[in-house]
Formats: sequence, structure tokens, C-alpha cells
Amino acid sequence: MDRSIYLSLLAIAISSLSLWVSWRTYRRDRPDLRPKLNYFPRHGGQSAFNIRVVNYGRRTARVEQYSIQFKGEEPLYDSVAGGSPVTADFWIPTYDHRGMPARDPTRVSSLVVIDTLGKKYTYPGRSLSEWLEFRRLKARIKKDWQDERGAEHP
Repeated sequence: MDRSIYLSLLAIAISSLSLWVSWRTYRRDRPDLRPKLNYFPRHGGQSAFNIRVVNYGRRTARVEQYSIQFKGEEPLYDSVAGGSPVTADFWIPTYDHRGMPARDPTRVSSLVVIDTLGKKYTYPGRSLSEWLEFRRLKARIKKDWQDERGAEHP
């Protein structure tokens, strides 16, 4: 083989590497929000859900809307005027203003967060570790909710 073929193969290898680096840079330079849901049985005198959203990407992002989905019920959602910084915590009580349970927290199925660009992030996501973490959370919610309801109605 002559020299031109070697140079052609080298050019293909270098251009492929360049394409891969460009693609990785593009993927890295965007927001990567990871929402987490937690449950506190008696936060401030009543039980509440806590939503924490952390941005692992390089671009800044703001949370515009968040909702907790429940099986067989309407979602519990809220909008954030003007967007909230991503590192903020959101508290959603499980009781209404009369002190009655607004939702049964044991029926929670997912958390959806929408950023100001309109991109939707869910918890649990696609990873197995998030699904296992969510199952443990649901088991703890069930136990804590039974304890709380038992204490209210002896």
C-alpha cells in the first residue's frame, strides 16, 4: 500500500475521534436535573413530601413546575413563578388547610419536574438504583403513614 491510503485511514480515525469529542461536549453542555422525593412523617406538625432537585449538568436551569403523581388520583402539582433555583427544596404537605389528609401518600407513583426550557425529568428515572430507592421510600411511607394514622385515631 502506498502512503496515501495510510494517510486516508489516519484522517478517518482522527475525524471519528473528533466527532466523538464534539458529541460528548454537546451532551455535557446542557442541564442534567436529578429530582429526588422524600417523605417526612411529621414535618412542622404534619407529614409532608420533600422534593430536592440538583443540577449535575454545566448549564444553569430553573425549576418551573413540579408534580407528584398518585395512582388513580389527580397529580399534586405546583408552578414556580419565574422559576426557582435548582438547588432549592420544595415542601408539599399531605394535609389540607382543615387538617384533613389531602392525599394518601402510600399511593405515590412518581415525581415529575419540568424546567424552564420545558424538559421533563422524572423520579424514579431509568436507573435500577433509583427504582430500588423508590421502593424503599414507598415501604417507609407505608409504615410511617400507618403509624401516623394510628396515632390520630386510637
